Amino acid sequence: MMLIGNALLLEKFFAAGRGQYADAVAFMAKAGVAPVRFSGYHPFSIEKATAYHAKRAGLAKAIRFIPTEEDARDPAGLFIDGHFNGSPPAKISLAVSGGLKPYRLQAVFPHWGLSGDTWAIYRRVD
Repeated sequence: MMLIGNALLLEKFFAAGRGQYADAVAFMAKAGVAPVRFSGYHPFSIEKATAYHAKRAGLAKAIRFIPTEEDARDPAGLFIDGHFNGSPPAKISLAVSGGLKPYRLQAVFPHWGLSGDTWAIYRRVD
């Protein structure tokens, strides 16, 4: 029984990974004119995960991660948030040079099981 249970979990892991990161990358690639600029709540992991999935899907030139310093000066159009309990908020505001910029929820890509992270993608409200 234990083998069957673990096999089912492994099947889910190989199908979806730790989250729906590839789906999130595809969504962002369609969100505007390439390269679509985006930033995220955890710059290192967001940049690495999106670069990996974008390369696998042939979308490496369709999206561009914006580092925190550049994002503060020239805010990206999209922001990836995570590490929240329950549903993500419908609106967030991010600190940028000159004040706060509002963002509105566009899509949620949940993780499965106990591992991974749910990503919420927000679009800047101009």
